[in-house]
Amino acid sequence: ADELASEEKLLHEAKVPYNNGRPLPLADDGVGSPKYIDRVKQIEQTMRHHERNVASLKQELANLKL
Repeated sequence: ADELASEEKLLHEAKVPYNNGRPLPLADDGVGSPKYIDRVKQIEQTMRHHERNVASLKQELANLKL
C-alpha cells in the first residue's frame, strides 16, 4: 500500500508539468520546437510508466485480498 501511494504521488507529480496535454514552453524552447516536443514525449512516457505501475500495484493488492 505504501508503494502504491508512492507511485500515485509520482504520477501526480508527472502530470503537473503536462498541464492537461499543453505543457508550457520553457524559456529556451518554443511550442513546436524539437526540444519542446522531446520534453513533452518524455513527460508522456513518464506518466504512462507510473500509470502502469499504479495499475499493477492495485492488481497485486486486489489479489492479496482474495
